[in-house]
Amino acid sequence: MVETNPKEQIKKLRKKSEVGRSAHGLLFKKYQSASNILHGLTLISASIVAILTFADYNDFLVLLKDLSSDMYDLSVGLTASFVFLLTVFEEFLNLNKKAASHESAVKQLTTFIRLADTAEKKEKVSQEDVDKLTTQYTLINENSPLIPDKTFLRSKQKLKRKKYLSETLDSEPFVPLFIVNIFYIIKKSINYLFEKNANKKN
Repeated sequence: MVETNPKEQIKKLRKKSEVGRSAHGLLFKKYQSASNILHGLTLISASIVAILTFADYNDFLVLLKDLSSDMYDLSVGLTASFVFLLTVFEEFLNLNKKAASHESAVKQLTTFIRLADTAEKKEKVSQEDVDKLTTQYTLINENSPLIPDKTFLRSKQKLKRKKYLSETLDSEPFVPLFIVNIFYIIKKSINYLFEKNANKKN
């Protein structure tokens, strides 16, 4: 059955946008962290190559008594090759570009959520308002990178937990978060088991 209540339609769009924003946020952090680690490793390795290039192998004989000139040159060459591979790897993965695309999606969905929230709070919502927001939501998703199913489900779970924690803290502000989390897991597990048993009986 098609939903005819404009406010409910906007509410559904807003909720889907919140999950999408959370998923894109997770992917942005993932790619940004990976990019920073890879970039940092490349810089450190390049610095080591620069130091080894201008140093003399005799300087390292204190630590490595069996070190020879050929072995030293080979080590410098291997380290330089490693830096080159890291640079190619960084360019090939395009981690910064992927992170930027997900960050852009987060910003666009944040703006959309604000517009949807404003429309939802209006005294009277027309079907035209719904159509405009639906078109905007569709365009955002079409121009955004794909979200893997695993990430989407994890973000949905994270968002629901966040809302549960927020609602619980509104009534019980002094309860430690880890206790609220434990009760949430127990509650959901019990509900799942009861539903599973009920389905078996039917």
